[in-house]
Formats: sequence, C-alpha cells, structure tokens
Amino acid sequence: MTATWGRGALLTGLLALGVPACGGTRPYIPNPGPYDRMTPATRVRAALARNAAEAGDWTQAASLLEELTAERPRNVPLATFLQDARIEVRARTLAEGDPELELQEARPRAVADVFLTDLEAAEAASSVVAWLLAARLAPTPAETRHLLDRAQDEDPGCIWIHYGEAWARSVEREYTQAASALDVALRIDGGHLPSLLLYAVLLANAGETGRAVDHYELWLDASRDSPFVSRADRAEATVDLATLALQRERPKKALELLSDVDEEDLDDRARLYLVRAAALEERSSYFEAWEAARRAGQLDPVGMLSLVHQAYLSMDHPRAFSSEADIWETFLARYEERNADDESTAVDFQSLLFLLNAETRLERLGQAAQRDAARMEGEGDER
Repeated sequence: MTATWGRGALLTGLLALGVPACGGTRPYIPNPGPYDRMTPATRVRAALARNAAEAGDWTQAASLLEELTAERPRNVPLATFLQDARIEVRARTLAEGDPELELQEARPRAVADVFLTDLEAAEAASSVVAWLLAARLAPTPAETRHLLDRAQDEDPGCIWIHYGEAWARSVEREYTQAASALDVALRIDGGHLPSLLLYAVLLANAGETGRAVDHYELWLDASRDSPFVSRADRAEATVDLATLALQRERPKKALELLSDVDEEDLDDRARLYLVRAAALEERSSYFEAWEAARRAGQLDPVGMLSLVHQAYLSMDHPRAFSSEADIWETFLARYEERNADDESTAVDFQSLLFLLNAETRLERLGQAAQRDAARMEGEGDER
C-alpha cells in the first residue's frame, strides 16, 4: 500500500543515528476507546472486507466498508481501511485509463487525489475522524502535524492523534518526541496495534534489540486475527523480526521466520533475500548466500546492498565467486548514476560508508595486483 501512517520504512537496519533509548517493557493491556471499539459482528464484517482486499477486489472491500463506516462514523480503523480501499480503487482506475501508467506509478497520484477529497471533507465537517483521514495522507510531516492540531481542537483525548504525531516525528527522525507521543498513546490503550508496532520499530532503531524482538513478537501475535492488519504488514514485520534475530546472532531463527514469508506479500522483495543471504552466510552456506544475494539484485537492479553482499562474499572466498574488483566497480558506477539522478540534499550515510569501503577495497586490490605483477616479473628475470 502507498505510504500512509503505518510501518513505512522506519527500520533503518544498519544505522541508528541519534535514537534515544525507549522506556520499559510495555504490558499488553487492550483498552479500546470510542475511536477503536467495535462489536464482534462488526469485526466479522470488516474481516470480509479484508478478505476481498487480499483477493484484489478492492471495489467490493470499499463497498463493505462504506456500509460499516456509515454505521460507525467515529471508528478510525474502519475509516482508514476504507481510505486505503478508496486509494486502491482510484489507482486502478487511473492505470486502466492510461495504458502507459503502471499500477505502482498510479498509487501516488491516487493518494494525492484522495487527500484533496478528504481535506475538503475535513474542512466541511471539522470532525476528529475527518481531520485524521486528511492528516494520514498529508504530503509532508509538517502538514500532518498541522492537520493533527485541527483534530486535537475537536478532541485532545483521541489516541490516534498521539499515534499520528509519533509517526510524523519518526519520519523526521525526531525520535525523542516520537517516543513521548507513543507513551501517551499506549497509556490510553496498551493494546493499540499501530502504536505497538511503531514502538517496536523505535526500540529496534535505538539498538534495544532484545526488547524490540519481544514487542515485534507481541504485535505479530496480537495482530494475527485483526481485519485491519494486512498480510503485507505482517510479512514486513516478520522480515524485521528476522533481521533482529540475525543481529542477535541467531541465523537459524532468522531463516525459520523467513520461511513463513510469502515474497508476493512484500513490496520490497529484495530485502527478504538480503536478510536470507546474511543468515545463510552466518550458517556457512556460502553458495546459497551468493544465490540469495544475486536474487536480491535481480529484484532490485538499482539497489546497492546486494552488490555489497556479493562483494563481501567474493572478498572472503575469492576463488569461489565473481571478481571482487568487478563487483565494486559496478557498485561505484551504480552509485554515481543514482546520485546524478537524485536532486535531494539529504545525506545517505549508509551509501557513503559503502562508497568509502568500495574505494578502499579497489585501491588495495590494485596494489595487490601490482605487487603480484612485480613478483612475477622478478621471478621471470631470475629464470
């Protein structure tokens, strides 16, 4: 699904710069308030909408959710699920109307269209849910917070306002403020699934791997039967959990977790194979690791990490795999091409570290090649 409030891409993996330590372990004590409470019958009907969505019938899902939201207009999970369905229906309409437009390319345009519609609705209705829906699709974190302020004017006690604030602060790497907002949200409802997941992400980025694992496992267990959690969200969280298992030097556990993930449920399928490659290498399954890294490169032909992994395997096993120098040369060419097209001024520290490593390794490989050539020439003169 197009980027809205949710897990997003907040788990940084290798770098966790400036992330504060989070608070103590969270007890899972569900206490749904007026914006989340619903009857078992409503959950069953919402599950039917989820089944339709997972089957690709977003029109049917939207129809079911429109009925439910009309009955329960204050329920935010129903409203946001309907908003996702409206985005998907709009994206498919745009793609069907333009043969040159891929569905993935149509989704950002669909988000923009739905955002304008929902912003107009919020300005007309001025209700908490209406402002939350507009904030969820706002193009910038600053605009998200502005719209959340409008929602807070209506009801400062709404848990979703604090969750939205935490999400926006996390995107801007303002982790202290994000953690504070989550503290408020989880005091209101210790079983609020979006807040629990975001809290797990913050723990992971803070380097508190053990507690992050506990919270990911808690979320995966608690969200198992939720009609408001998609297969994609659960798959992404499982890959996160496998990454954390790998960081704890538990490659067997990481591989077990990954075996339960259907790659078709992931937007970033390459990441699945990158984590698998790292786990296989830790288990000394080098050829399987190489194939996993190559598969990651096929799935993300402009990505950098698959090349880095292949280069490291070649460095450790120079006679088994492709030339390390050739791989680093490809990395440098790809890095230059990507940065030539990127007008952003943001600093990608991870790529810079790999760039430095590539240049250093190529220099050392060149020096080694010169020494070998000189030695061979000297041996030839002696003969």
